[in-house]
Amino acid sequence: MSFVTLIIVKNKQLTVTTAHYTFVKKVIEHGLVDVVPLKTNNHHRLDAGYVLIDYDAKTIVNAQDAFAIRNLENFQIVMA
Repeated sequence: MSFVTLIIVKNKQLTVTTAHYTFVKKVIEHGLVDVVPLKTNNHHRLDAGYVLIDYDAKTIVNAQDAFAIRNLENFQIVMA
């Protein structure tokens, strides 16, 4: 099971959590409105990297290898 550190910037607020890659994928594809609210969870092993989603700058920084991030409308994707 691959867990990813998810870093979200929205309305100048920073949220950091650890989540299963399928949750992170849902957040990227559907936004935060359509997913369960984030809970801080740091006891999982981080083996897949991190994803930073900056809603303010419309940028996603992808530094994980659990799943592919396709081109998204209105977002710039940066591979780290």
